[in-house]
Amino acid sequence: MLEECEADGIKTIVVPAVTLLSYNGFDALSLAKEVKRKYSIDTYFIYEDIFTGAENVDSEISFYGMIQDYLERQKKQKKKLKKIFAELTENED
Repeated sequence: MLEECEADGIKTIVVPAVTLLSYNGFDALSLAKEVKRKYSIDTYFIYEDIFTGAENVDSEISFYGMIQDYLERQKKQKKKLKKIFAELTENED
């Protein structure tokens, strides 16, 4: 598909969200940067408003990665707290 885009002169691929390319957002953004490097095709992620053709794309990707890392840690913490709460309420019986 990318070769066809390159041959047809397509310069930008528009994707609704980073997670549609990969479950791991950082992997998806790395893939988009690789596509830019190899095929000179930019990617624009609508939901996150990230454009790989922008001058500050590296800082945007870093920021996105930090947020994803934070959210993942929060998810793990929430899961841990639910488990502790379940154990505490189970022991009350």
